[in-house]
Amino acid sequence: MKRYLIDYLMNARDLGGYVTKDQKKVPYGQFIRSDAPHYLTQEGRDAFYAMGITTAIDFRTPEIAGKFVSTFRDDPRFVYMNYPIVEGSNAYSKSEEDSPQTYMRMLDHMDTFKNIMLGFINAPGGVFYNCSAGKDRTGVVTFLLLDLIGVDRSTILDDYAVSEKHIEERIGLVREAHPKFPASMGHSKKEWFLTFFDLFDKTYGSARQYLLKAGLTPYQITKLKKKLTRPQ
Repeated sequence: MKRYLIDYLMNARDLGGYVTKDQKKVPYGQFIRSDAPHYLTQEGRDAFYAMGITTAIDFRTPEIAGKFVSTFRDDPRFVYMNYPIVEGSNAYSKSEEDSPQTYMRMLDHMDTFKNIMLGFINAPGGVFYNCSAGKDRTGVVTFLLLDLIGVDRSTILDDYAVSEKHIEERIGLVREAHPKFPASMGHSKKEWFLTFFDLFDKTYGSARQYLLKAGLTPYQITKLKKKLTRPQ
């Protein structure tokens, strides 16, 4: 797991290096998951552009994305897309016990997930994708990507759970200033995702089946899988 500590990004990391069950490897610099890049400077964007990132996909609501603007948005070198996933936002309060169900409710918005996946498929280079903390909404999208190509579930679980460690300092500061901040927003407990795995499998069967139901064609899914495992 390669983490990028650039311009106050706490939870930016590369999917590169993860290995599938048939021993294919996700290339570096193609899929970078992250918290919101509203403090990203010109130098920081230069660094991502140099590694081949040319597209930024933002999962935050228009209200939050407009208040804390991704600096990719106004940089002409990047294609910026905003496909909001409302569930999982700071405005969408939930209890800790409700987290797996919240992840399932995210997936109900199939048009949004279809557009996100098409953004990945059609991107000419690598993609930087984010929500606010880079944990819940970004975690569900990452799950679909990695599960689609056959990365072991234990690896996906570890990738999800590490977010809590990465963001704990900033979440602590937020809680001091806003005591009513939902407790679950700072955590990424493994048991939540294990429950989510069970719910997902019972409802959809597999990431491929979900994406087909969301409207992707078999050809588009094949293109996405090739992009996720193509040689560097």
